[in-house]
Amino acid sequence: MKAALQFFKKYPISIICYLLFTCYSYRMIELGLEFQERIKHIKPGESGIMLGGEQEVYRAMGLILIGSIFILVCFANAIFRKENKFYLWLSAIIIIQLITVLKIA
Repeated sequence: MKAALQFFKKYPISIICYLLFTCYSYRMIELGLEFQERIKHIKPGESGIMLGGEQEVYRAMGLILIGSIFILVCFANAIFRKENKFYLWLSAIIIIQLITVLKIA
């Protein structure tokens, strides 16, 4: 617990941003699964756009944009700071998480 507190004190903004990104990713998965459930019960005359398909695309684009900016900031911090391992690992985790979320949702 003490080590985690020291780690959080050392990189507070990065950890908070990652937690917010994770919350947004989790919500993206929930909404994607809800949309897939609505598509299963489609009625004649309804389209995917009417059921929220366009919103799903905008959410995915937003997630990609936020993830890309976060990855670029992590790479910039890895290049210009002495402690680059943390930021390289964080960017690798973000890339893996982004790919996983987009595959699921």
